[in-house]
Amino acid sequence: MKETLFISALVVTVILLVPAAYLVILAVASVIRRTVKVRSQAPVDVTRIAVVIPAHNEQALLPAALRSLEAARCEGVEVGVFVIADNCTDATAAIAREAGATVAERHGIEEGRGKPFALRWFFDRYQEELAGFDLIALLDADSVVEQPFFREVCAAMVDPDVEVAQAYYGASNVDASWRAALSEVALSVSHHLRALGRNAIGSTAGLKGNGMVFRSERLLRDGWKAESLVEDLEQSIVLLEEGIRVRYLPGAVVRGEMASSAGAAEAQRRRWEGGRADLLRRYVPRLLRLLLKPDHRAAAADTLLDLVTPPLVGYTSLLAVSGLVNFAVGYYDLALALCIGCLYMALVTVQAMLMVGASRACWVALAKMPLFVLWKIGFYLRLLRDRLRGPRDGGGNGAGGGWNRTPRDAEGVVTAAKVWEGLTKPVSRLHALRRTRFWRTQIRVTEPTKRILDVVVSLGALIALSPLFAVTALAIWLEDRGPIFFRQNRVGLNGRHFAMWKFRSMYRDAEARKAALAEQNQHAVAVTFKMKNDPRITRVGRVIRKFSIDELPQLINVLRGEMALIGPRPPVPAEVAKYRSIELRRLRVKPGLSCLWQIAGRADIDFAGQVKLDLEYIHSAHLMNDLIILAKTVPAVLAARGAY
Repeated sequence: MKETLFISALVVTVILLVPAAYLVILAVASVIRRTVKVRSQAPVDVTRIAVVIPAHNEQALLPAALRSLEAARCEGVEVGVFVIADNCTDATAAIAREAGATVAERHGIEEGRGKPFALRWFFDRYQEELAGFDLIALLDADSVVEQPFFREVCAAMVDPDVEVAQAYYGASNVDASWRAALSEVALSVSHHLRALGRNAIGSTAGLKGNGMVFRSERLLRDGWKAESLVEDLEQSIVLLEEGIRVRYLPGAVVRGEMASSAGAAEAQRRRWEGGRADLLRRYVPRLLRLLLKPDHRAAAADTLLDLVTPPLVGYTSLLAVSGLVNFAVGYYDLALALCIGCLYMALVTVQAMLMVGASRACWVALAKMPLFVLWKIGFYLRLLRDRLRGPRDGGGNGAGGGWNRTPRDAEGVVTAAKVWEGLTKPVSRLHALRRTRFWRTQIRVTEPTKRILDVVVSLGALIALSPLFAVTALAIWLEDRGPIFFRQNRVGLNGRHFAMWKFRSMYRDAEARKAALAEQNQHAVAVTFKMKNDPRITRVGRVIRKFSIDELPQLINVLRGEMALIGPRPPVPAEVAKYRSIELRRLRVKPGLSCLWQIAGRADIDFAGQVKLDLEYIHSAHLMNDLIILAKTVPAVLAARGAY
């Protein structure tokens, strides 16, 4: 009996250590790999790259993606951007059009729900528009590309043997939380070290869902075939069956937002695990059949091992638990072998972090690994419980991990209030009542104290800054002998109009010349108007606008009670006329001199970002938040970032 138990434990231990051995082989191969030399050839033609971005309600993050693509353009590359607005209920399509992208709007889910079906729909209908491009790159809407992206892609695709390539897909928000930093650690292993190793042993690097590059003729001919929740893994296997191996491009870097909260991480992980389980069921038999073909044997074995290897943290935890069990029952040799397996996984992780140059936040986040392990164990227990119970509510997002959209960090508190994720969805009366009561309580608690703070600070500032007021007034008058102050009608609390005061920083005919400059508006959504090097600004105006001196007369508005020190900036009536219901929520509080977007980038933040940050401030109204924003306003003004 004891011998049978030992043999069983030995078999289980050997099976558990197979993925560890596989990862160690890839780690060694990634170091001793030979550099792929690309044939040099004269650039006789411009390489045309179509960047396709599937997007579902991504107005908060899409502008950053589009800006990064613009910044990454290089000589010899012509880039065309296509945005698939997939069942969007926000301003995603409008933002894309304003940025010059071609927008394909998909409505309904007859073909299926989610990214793979949106891609299939797009490639079926936009063959003619894509026919003139040499390459097609697929990016997520929450991504940014780093500067050499297009140059690295073009250099790799010069090799005619490379039909599909994969950029390094890392995390853009490692500083958001320890959870996001640990995601970057995991990606350095799975997306960099393993991809390098797999290419080095002659296999496919695999697709990672973001930063994928295809030769256009192949993608237009064959279309997008994957349809599972892990469409990148499925498409990799489909390509392998056709004899195509993905080339990894470590120099081309794409970074996307990783889940930084437990709720977002669980939603994302459920989708991945549900998709992976379905993929194992459907494709393991097909990969086993590929093992019988000599030309595909090595790549098929590698892909099979890659598919069955669990996520790094979960796998290392499994080795540790199994080692403890073996130690407890007296199988010390097996426990030692499993302990060595854990050690190797730690070394592989450190190697990957060194290879990608992991930031300090990633190294510090390793201290949180025990918490993450406990969360991961709890997640798998909940997943197992839900699978045993079966799908709920007709499936979809139950235990099987149906398609759902991962909440974005950039949406913050607004996401919890269902603002960005479904503007047309009615809010239940109970939920609305709870929010209203909470809101009124917050107003009662903070408003009297805020008013006292506004009066004391504004009065003291007017007295202390009076010499600066005098110097500024004299400089404005000496330049063109025009008015010193500019008085403009603005919209305040609950839509009430008031006269807002500023030092005049523009020529006297500035408002009349504004219409002629409308096409140069640098904000994607033309509700607000901002442009660098505005010709209407005077010489003195450039100085006082840079340090926000022109806004100081609004301390008088604060003293009169028309404005507050902290609050959303007051819009002009013409802007309010263009507001949708979501933007009108900015008028629920008294406007202010400064708010979140003034300390986060000022005019560099587009209108969608301004609204998001203003709503985040409104939904987290608290006196302490006001004091923090007030303290950060002075250094933000002195730094002059985003001021023009």
